[in-house]
Amino acid sequence: LRPQELDRLGLVRALKVLCEEMAEAGALTLDFSADPLNGSLAPEMEISLYRVVQEALSNVVHHARATTLSLRLSTSEDRLRITLLDNGVGFDASSRSSECSSLGLVGMAERIRLLGGGFSLTSRPQEGTVVDFWLPLRRPTSTELSPYS
Repeated sequence: LRPQELDRLGLVRALKVLCEEMAEAGALTLDFSADPLNGSLAPEMEISLYRVVQEALSNVVHHARATTLSLRLSTSEDRLRITLLDNGVGFDASSRSSECSSLGLVGMAERIRLLGGGFSLTSRPQEGTVVDFWLPLRRPTSTELSPYS
């Protein structure tokens, strides 16, 4: 489902409001910065970006025990990139303790990859977490998305 905030506010402002709300809920200091978007994104891209950020923020608020959160949205000629950093407790990303704790991460990565983008997560115990993902600013062709090409 498409969050109504995307229609009312646009992607960048909707992400900022989401970050502000989650930072307040988690008593986090927020650092938010965003390059302007030149033109509009495909609706499925906006929804995926919003939902991935929402899941990442939820993880920070509920699991990270962080005090600071940073979100950077940057654009280049051909891609949009979002990086979220927190100073929380982190975790050993190479050996997740339970399948349930990683389902959200798997879903985030899959959403981005289905749109031709890339996703990475870096975390170590006591060193916080970095979630970094990007999407192409042009819609990938079905051939580019095909696992058989």
